Amino acid sequence: MMVSTIEQRKDQILNVLDILHNKGSFEEAKELFTKEFDNVDVLEITSAEKALIREGLDPKNIQELCKIHVAAFDGSMEDIHKSGGAYSDPSHPVYIFNLENQVLKSLVTDEIDDLIKKNDEHDWRQKERLINSIKDLRQVDKHYRRKEQLIFSSLEKYDNNEPPEVMQSADDKIRQEIEDLVAYVSTPEVHYENLLKKWQQVKNDLEKMIVQEEEFMIPKLLETFTSEDWEKISRDSFPIGFSYIPEPTVWTSYETPKNLFTQEPVEEFPADTIEFATGKLTPEQLDTMLAVLPCSLTFFDEKDYVRFFSAGSRPVFPRSQTDIGRKAVYLPGVADLKEVLAAFHEGKKSQADFSITKEDKHFRIYYYALKDTSDQYIGCVEFMEDLK
Repeated sequence: MMVSTIEQRKDQILNVLDILHNKGSFEEAKELFTKEFDNVDVLEITSAEKALIREGLDPKNIQELCKIHVAAFDGSMEDIHKSGGAYSDPSHPVYIFNLENQVLKSLVTDEIDDLIKKNDEHDWRQKERLINSIKDLRQVDKHYRRKEQLIFSSLEKYDNNEPPEVMQSADDKIRQEIEDLVAYVSTPEVHYENLLKKWQQVKNDLEKMIVQEEEFMIPKLLETFTSEDWEKISRDSFPIGFSYIPEPTVWTSYETPKNLFTQEPVEEFPADTIEFATGKLTPEQLDTMLAVLPCSLTFFDEKDYVRFFSAGSRPVFPRSQTDIGRKAVYLPGVADLKEVLAAFHEGKKSQADFSITKEDKHFRIYYYALKDTSDQYIGCVEFMEDLK
């Protein structure tokens, strides 16, 4: 029978967590969750979770329900929490942002506030725990970096720069305040009144940012972003990481991808754009970028012929178009290059480096063997830099 009161929901959430932690399998936990929470609005589940946190449940345990949520609702748009749409899916970036804020608020009000109050009468027996809790605030950096690197860059496609301009400096201020607070609370000279004053500043700024994100930024994102935008943000979140929660699953749209909004991205790429694993550049952009670097690159193919070079702003051995197609060992360079390339072919080495002095200038030259996904040798890159 489906649960109907907040007390019943709290009990069943604890039962699901108990199965996960102690005596059952993921499938058993999923079955219980599905039975008890089918057709229950996400807001009601969240209310029960918040009540448990207020009563002492470790906030990090709540995230363990996320994979259960995803598995239980089995990818159906009609089954995903009715009031929230796709962004109520526990793997959706908006859900994750809000969940991280929920755990952060609990850390601020239920943990650090309480520990600081215990020091009111100069009782510092909980100082080590307080220091560790304040250090935990540093995790918010990942939350902010996902916002700055993924959310803001996606907004810029729609010519919307207002949130980045407002929030970037505030994020940096909070980061610095946290570092200052960690340094202060770790000193033997820490004083309660000064600590309380510094803490109130950090707390106020953290809570203001949560309000800005949840009441202003996220509603704007939901009006603006397409399913494709959210999928990209979800995929690109993993290299940055998550704050306070275990790694979630990647979010994908449950409906045929389409633009649900009237706004179209302003970003268009020229026809000659080259797509790399980490971005897109035109040949002109790539040539110009390589030309200004204080280094030069040369690529030798698997047969040791020159196939590419970059001029660089301070080349050690200037290359020219006549070098294309020549054997590497016939170019000006290091005397031991033939031996280096032989070692690369045989798999005895994967890199080598040399120091060169030329006309009172000092250079460093590096050689790196390149292999494909099958571990086959496909060539070598020569990297030369002016040590100045």
